[in-house]
Amino acid sequence: MALKIHLRCTASGLVPLYDEDYDAKRRLKVGHDYLAEIREPRNIRFHRKYFALINAAWDLLSPQSRDFFRKDDDLPFDNICRDRFRKTLEVACGWSEQVYSITRKEWLEAPRSIAFDKMTAEEFESLYNNVFHFISTRLLRDTPQEELDNLIRNYI
Repeated sequence: MALKIHLRCTASGLVPLYDEDYDAKRRLKVGHDYLAEIREPRNIRFHRKYFALINAAWDLLSPQSRDFFRKDDDLPFDNICRDRFRKTLEVACGWSEQVYSITRKEWLEAPRSIAFDKMTAEEFESLYNNVFHFISTRLLRDTPQEELDNLIRNYI
């Protein structure tokens, strides 16, 4: 059984952080042994801010730029296109690994995972800063930073 529970360390011990964590902890059987891996989770608010940045940048792109991320079989401007945009930014900012395409017979850059358990808070902050810099200096250089910051706040 794999179970993830967010805990807070208090003077009286570890206590569940959220209601769903409390419910999950209650399912543990008294007298049974469990193995726990303890680590600090990434900041969920910062994670949401990252996706707010992606959404704000997407909305500020011209329709022609957005259309670039659409394949012929996609509905226009759907979440698949936005996700391709995010992954393209991550590769452009160095958050990638090389994978070999057997069909194209060449090495390609593919985005690495940004899942909570796949990167540290420091790596995620670095990725955010690199993506923000890339967006503000290369994609939307004519957009005032205040406008981008305001849009990000609206998405959070």
